[in-house]
Amino acid sequence: MIGIILGVLILVAVLLILIVMIQNPKGGGIAAGMGASSANQFLGVKKTGDLLENATWGLAVAIFVLSFSTSMVSKSVAEEEGEVEDEDLPKSSVTAPDTTQSASPDTTKY
Repeated sequence: MIGIILGVLILVAVLLILIVMIQNPKGGGIAAGMGASSANQFLGVKKTGDLLENATWGLAVAIFVLSFSTSMVSKSVAEEEGEVEDEDLPKSSVTAPDTTQSASPDTTKY
């Protein structure tokens, strides 16, 4: 199950990278060099920008949801297999250092 989610997560991340690179920031992106002018004539400049922006937001939300679900699935799988249980975790037994001895040298001999 987690392998499928990770595979989809990687695919969505690659698609997001491609969508961001295609967008035309201020002067020209990869879209200008790859013949995007014909796409702008067909779909119109405004419609293409809206489509790419919506795709960017949708893929960003998908990455968030997939990352969260990966965390939840991996936690539930670990609990089912008995790898992580609160009762099995060692208790912290850290004690404070002994401060009863003085660290300064004895100056009464002089």
